[in-house]
Amino acid sequence: MREKMDKQELKSHKPADGSDPEEEEEATPSLSCWEILAAACLLDPRTKDLRWMEEGEQSMAKKAVATLASQVSQVTETTESVSPDDVIPVDEEVQPPEKRVCLDHDEDWLDEITATPPASTTRNSSDIDAEVQRYTIEPQIAAKSDPLLWWKEKEATYGWLAPVAKHVLAVPASSVPAERIFSLAGNIVTNKRTRLTSSNVDALIFLAKNIK
Repeated sequence: MREKMDKQELKSHKPADGSDPEEEEEATPSLSCWEILAAACLLDPRTKDLRWMEEGEQSMAKKAVATLASQVSQVTETTESVSPDDVIPVDEEVQPPEKRVCLDHDEDWLDEITATPPASTTRNSSDIDAEVQRYTIEPQIAAKSDPLLWWKEKEATYGWLAPVAKHVLAVPASSVPAERIFSLAGNIVTNKRTRLTSSNVDALIFLAKNIK
């Protein structure tokens, strides 16, 4: 059996659900490094005016934020939805829980069951663009303010942009933390400790960074 398959044969092998991975990649636009950096500057309420950018670049930053919001919303909806195939079958030997007894002070239990489900929160592009526009007219906060705290307070107002801001602004702005871990690993793995396994090295680094 050949270990490798040519590109034409790989295209003929599609997932069981019939979806085409190449079509999914084309449907999900990828952002460049500049667009992600511009989106981070726009999502930071301290630098949201983007005064150092030209008008065209500011429009690209807004589109990048809208794209990230759409992608995050799709991931959230996918993780929250549960398909019938994901449900674990109940063992026949397991006894079902006791039935709930309706008490006099709990007569509204039937209303909870038959209540109308909440309306769908499908996030289309027009709604996301409108939220981006509302965010851009917000006053810019002071340079010493905490942007994550600002987004926490505005989470109810900007329910679609807040998750994106938390993801983007939580990324370290420098590689100093990673460099410190490399230096720590160099102090642990020395010439006299060359027989340490990778799992033990990981555990020692974790303990050294977290036990203080």
